Amino acid sequence: MGARLVRLSLIGLLSSFVLILAVGIFTGGWPSSLIWAALILFVMALLGGCLGTLAGLVLQSTLPAFLIGLALAFFTWLLGSAFGLAAGFSGTYEAVSRWMPNTHAVELLFPLYYGVDIGSSQPAILFLATACMILVLVTIFTYRQKILLRQR
Repeated sequence: MGARLVRLSLIGLLSSFVLILAVGIFTGGWPSSLIWAALILFVMALLGGCLGTLAGLVLQSTLPAFLIGLALAFFTWLLGSAFGLAAGFSGTYEAVSRWMPNTHAVELLFPLYYGVDIGSSQPAILFLATACMILVLVTIFTYRQKILLRQR
């Protein structure tokens, strides 16, 4: 399970670096701190890896797990500042977007690209760290329930 989670997370992180490279080459926009950007993107990749692993453990079928993971990624992207900073939209959209990790990642990445702080970074860091810990624990628990306990 650990190897699968690491593999999925590394694929997500590699995809993020390809995107950073493409944006940098075509627009000249590079993050002011590649290490900080990599850390934020690693957390997002780990969250995505956990969701993919959970879908696979629960469904125990590759194609439906892939489709569920893809749908969840698209859903969190749409509700998580896909069209700009959530604070610039209606109160309802902003309130819903606060539950999406993407919103917090965007808020942390924004100053790295534009040099403008858009609020306190501590709530975003706390949300992402908490979400990451919870999803890793849920993934471990689900693995234990679906695989380890079934083998006994």
